[in-house]
Amino acid sequence: MEEQRQIQLKFVSNMQLKLLNSTQDAVQPLRNIMDELSKEAQAQGLTPEILDSILQN
Repeated sequence: MEEQRQIQLKFVSNMQLKLLNSTQDAVQPLRNIMDELSKEAQAQGLTPEILDSILQN
């Protein structure tokens, strides 16, 4: 019974790790896109103050 429990715990741990890695892999491209958009906006003169003003309207 203890051996079965250990196997279950290892399985759950491995699945959690795989899920975490998959999530991080999926999020990274979005972060890259957001970083690029931020750089483009700053290059075109969008400041945090202007963005705040736009978002408040």
